[in-house]
Amino acid sequence: MQILAYAGFTLLGITLAALLLIGVLDVVRGTPVRRALADEKGGDSVAVRHPFFREAMELLTRTRLRPAHDVEIFMNGDETYSRLFADLRAAKSSITMQLYYCNKGRMADTVREILVERARAGVEVYFLYDSFGTTLKKDFFDPLKAAGVRLGRFRPFSLLSIQKAQHRAHIRVVVIDGTIGYTGGFGIDDKWYGDGRSAEQWRDTNVRFIGPAVRQLQATFTVCWAETTGHLLTGPLLFPEGGDGEAGDAPVLAGLLHASPTIGSTSAERLFVLMITGARKRLHISNSYFVPDAAFRNLLCAAAKRGVDVRILTVSKNTDVKSTWYAGRARYDHLLSAGSTSTSR
Repeated sequence: MQILAYAGFTLLGITLAALLLIGVLDVVRGTPVRRALADEKGGDSVAVRHPFFREAMELLTRTRLRPAHDVEIFMNGDETYSRLFADLRAAKSSITMQLYYCNKGRMADTVREILVERARAGVEVYFLYDSFGTTLKKDFFDPLKAAGVRLGRFRPFSLLSIQKAQHRAHIRVVVIDGTIGYTGGFGIDDKWYGDGRSAEQWRDTNVRFIGPAVRQLQATFTVCWAETTGHLLTGPLLFPEGGDGEAGDAPVLAGLLHASPTIGSTSAERLFVLMITGARKRLHISNSYFVPDAAFRNLLCAAAKRGVDVRILTVSKNTDVKSTWYAGRARYDHLLSAGSTSTSR
């Protein structure tokens, strides 16, 4: 019996060591992007106002930028949810929703009420939620399922998918009738209600937009839905004819970046590098979990030293993830020495 017990412990230790190794190797993705150059002779990177900058962004991030978007920026819940709920209640053909953070409360009940009512009215409703970020119980989903809402649980934990356990979908997607899109930092929890100025209220910036990028947002949803269910949605219900049309004379140039975890540099990393190195006058960053690695700190410092007005708005100690706050502040001296400004809220 003792031999079997030792063998069992040994096997368990080997398994845990292997899983730890997989996790470490997955986090260490390879060489980060340290500089953006015109060529290997050291030429300057492409400035934001250079004619090639837009094409460089499209080629290197695989995100098409198109004009004529109507964009509304919402600060916090007071500005966001009244418009969002009104658009959801007005849906005629389809609603797709993918959110990471979902918790019980008044907001969750309101969202469920709207989705159930729209589904019963004949609207095709899809709701994809993250298995880690969502704490909603079965009794929350039962009325949705009974009304015909199609549900998906993104990347549930299992031994066969343990290598993906830390790769969550922090995506915020709401698309209504294939023509109106919402994204930003919002989720389903009562802490997002309010103006973001009280201790119990979360502060976030969100966007509502009409124009070609809505189809890119919808495509982001369908990719994650396909991974979850095995069904790749491609028809005109979610991608209606004319849905890629321009929003009148709206002047905004926009695109929607969907960055998935991968080995080596990601499209999101390349986007940030192009923006930082392309800045010539102003570079203002707002980020709740601001923990730049050495490569990004050097890029930010280089921008400040060449005369760019670099400002970073991040969180105070009143954050839900203390580890990122401590990790970020540990490197503030490096940034401040170059002249960039960091402000905690």
